[in-house]
Amino acid sequence: MTKIFNKKALKLLLRIGISLCFILFFFHNTDSFDIGKALMQTNHSVLLIGIFIYLAGQLISAYKWRILAKLGGFNISLAKYAEYYYIGMFFNLFLPTNVGGDVVKSYYLSKTDSNSRKAPAIYSVLADRYTGVLVIQWIGTIAMFSPFGTNVPQPIRLIMLAVSIFISFITLIFTPVLRKISKKSRKLTTLYQDIEMYWNNPSKIFMVFYWSILFHLLIITIHITISSAMGLSVPIWYYFIVYPMSAIAGFIPLSFNGIGPREATYIYFLSLAGVSSSSALVFGIYWFVIVFLASLVGGIFYIREKHIPTTQELDIAEHDIESQLSYQD
Repeated sequence: MTKIFNKKALKLLLRIGISLCFILFFFHNTDSFDIGKALMQTNHSVLLIGIFIYLAGQLISAYKWRILAKLGGFNISLAKYAEYYYIGMFFNLFLPTNVGGDVVKSYYLSKTDSNSRKAPAIYSVLADRYTGVLVIQWIGTIAMFSPFGTNVPQPIRLIMLAVSIFISFITLIFTPVLRKISKKSRKLTTLYQDIEMYWNNPSKIFMVFYWSILFHLLIITIHITISSAMGLSVPIWYYFIVYPMSAIAGFIPLSFNGIGPREATYIYFLSLAGVSSSSALVFGIYWFVIVFLASLVGGIFYIREKHIPTTQELDIAEHDIESQLSYQD
């Protein structure tokens, strides 16, 4: 146990260190006067709208998660899904792992089941995340090949297209292939039985993608709101590229909660639209502040929960998710 703790502590310190290196690099290579100017000239009252839009978007995500979880046999109210989603947002601020708040969401969902089924709860959370990533990937790809993506270097556009096609192909063939090879392994048989309902209910999955697209359109709206508040002269449709790329960069498990790579992405892609590095950095800061403040709302729901998981229980939940991800559980 001590070995595992030390390994996790070292990973955490490494990620914090990488984020700090990014931050120091950004501030060293940008004009502090320009940063201050961008901050002062922003209409901060407009940014409050971003917080409310983000919170509304999480309700949509909770509804999407509910569709997936119901396929797995979980029957609780939408209010509970929303509560767990907000708590997951809150823990995303404090759990610097690959899965973050997903640990808490799967933990609470499993506790609502009479048999405390962990695997189906985990898969519903992972399916929610996976469908979101797939939608983000395709939004960015389509936007890059639109007239608004002509300023994006061709190699980046081609890589995005290749990745989108690849993950879509894997998604389509995953269960047929798993069904064939599952007969050779009891673990794979269990995995297939736990996830086959997602492929056997195309109408439900279609609805999941519909709500996922709506959610990401709201997030893009927040980006446009930040741009408007800062007075940036960036075409609205260009944020259909900026947001997906920053989100994808934030998924990279090298830094603390995506801090650093995400801001670097804002700086790079906004620079292609003529935005200075200082303004782009401030843009990234505003986005982080909106997410941070909105996520604190989850702390209220967390305190109100009757059962607050211990650190050991969360460690076990995290291990369960990582085991499912590596198909070794």
